[in-house]
Amino acid sequence: GLLTADDLQRPLTKQRMGEIDRLVHDRALGFGTVGVSLWRGDRVIAYSTDASSVGRKGRNDENLEIALAGELAKEIKSASTVDINVIPTSSGHDLMEIYVPLRLGGSKVLGAFELYHDVADIEDRIVAVRGAMFVALGGGLAVLFVALLLVVRGASRQLQHQSDELALFAARQEVARLQTEFVGIVSHELRTPLTAL
Repeated sequence: GLLTADDLQRPLTKQRMGEIDRLVHDRALGFGTVGVSLWRGDRVIAYSTDASSVGRKGRNDENLEIALAGELAKEIKSASTVDINVIPTSSGHDLMEIYVPLRLGGSKVLGAFELYHDVADIEDRIVAVRGAMFVALGGGLAVLFVALLLVVRGASRQLQHQSDELALFAARQEVARLQTEFVGIVSHELRTPLTAL
């Protein structure tokens, strides 16, 4: 099933074209991908979801050159300006064209894989991910709030208990002081008549 170096070095047989077509339809098309082309190193389309473009030599395409030099390349294009017939998009307007260099097991770039992706689908996914992030963030904040509320409630109870103990300790000290003072006053008052006697 997967691509081989032979697929990018000579024209594909009808059987191999069918195998690659099944592979592309199973793994690449759908989920916003509306077109695929497989470029050989000599800038000829070896495979495409648009069968009429197979064998066509690529014109001066800066992104294809970047991919054949070993770097990922991408740009946004109007659906009306792409070079192959693509599956009609939901938006009918913009596509992201992505070129991926193909090395197929070695270090030398043998060709490039070109994908056309519906920008509206990307935007929908971004909106969905953003929504999921807000829900997760909101849920996390709610959990954090409940946890902090429990911590604060526990700390408040502990502080109240300590405050009650301090008040009790202060009251005991006051009672002890009053007792000492009372004993001092009584002793003084008893001493004065005794001294007179």
